This record gives sequence, C-alpha cells and structure tokens, in this order.
Amino acid sequence: TAPATPDEIHRALLAGLPVSVPGGTVKNQIKDLKTAIALATENRVDLPLLEATRIQFQAIADTLDDQLDHSAIYKLLMERSEPR
Repeated sequence: TAPATPDEIHRALLAGLPVSVPGGTVKNQIKDLKTAIALATENRVDLPLLEATRIQFQAIADTLDDQLDHSAIYKLLMERSEPR
C-alpha cells in the first residue's frame, strides 16, 4: 500500500478519522526533547517551548501509550478539546 498523500491525510483529519503517519515514538520524542533541554540549559539558551512540548509528549506517555508515533499529539489535543 502506498503511503497517504498530505492531501489524503488532511481530508481524513477533517473527517475526524484517526490518522497516524509513521514516525518516531513518543518515548523517543521525550528522550530527544530532554537532550535538547539539557543542551539548551548547558549553553544558557532559553527555549521554553522545548519544555512545554516535553510536557505534552509526557502526557501522551502517561495517558495513552509511549509507543505511539509522534502524531499522537493530535489525539491528545483532540481529547483535551472535547467538552466534559
């Protein structure tokens, strides 16, 4: 099966279908973000969005699954935007 085109992914997202494009796992994303945060701190570079992004990916690991690919951020944001 051929990979989905960006247009097909966009249409699926608009239709509310769960879409996952293969990529790095949430676990690896967290590891990479921690490395980037440590390097920024070591070099006295203020990159607050790195920590904010790490928190979001940690929430995925804690509530969903750390083996999902990085597109799980969409699922987390959709769940958080649903009325309770």
